[in-house]
Amino acid sequence: MTPSLFNSFMSVTILTYQFEGSYLRSYLDIKDIKYTVDTSTLDRGLKLGQLIRVCQHKELNKIGKHRQSLASSLKKDSKKCKELGTNIYNYVRNIVPTKASDILCTTFKDAWKKVKGKGYTTSFLSHNTKATNDYAHKTTLVYGLNRYMDVPVKKYLESQGVDVNESLWALNEMLQWIFRSAIRNGEPIDIYVPNTRMRELLLEWIEHN
Repeated sequence: MTPSLFNSFMSVTILTYQFEGSYLRSYLDIKDIKYTVDTSTLDRGLKLGQLIRVCQHKELNKIGKHRQSLASSLKKDSKKCKELGTNIYNYVRNIVPTKASDILCTTFKDAWKKVKGKGYTTSFLSHNTKATNDYAHKTTLVYGLNRYMDVPVKKYLESQGVDVNESLWALNEMLQWIFRSAIRNGEPIDIYVPNTRMRELLLEWIEHN
């Protein structure tokens, strides 16, 4: 995107969320495009964090106890993929019994063919899906991965003097995916986030929202 696009107007208003953790903020900084941030918002009187029930089952979460667990290396780890699949089956059948049409799962696309199993085979939605209401009826979610920025992108941003907040970026990516579900309609959801790092980011967000 060329900076002249922004400079063609007297002002540009962008509606976004948690701007500080976005690629957009990094882009504007690199291109020295001046901006101000208005944090005022409409108060819908709804505490969204209260609508999210996070799985705290110790045995199911053991697979992601290390902060690097379920990162991109999962794609090549057939044993971990099989274990994750077993955990997902246990979660959607025994912990939070849910019919297949109400389940939404994600992990790395290359890992899904090893993870998918009976009862949730057709529940996959790519982790970078945005701007769709097609899954607003889904009430039981599985976020089975650990998100990090692409290394070349992160190195480029840092080389340009950008203060990269990778944790906030990862949280934003996860929230975007979660908000494809029934929570966008103000309905409660259950979610299994086996990785410790991603689960802690979500729980901290819930506490303040």
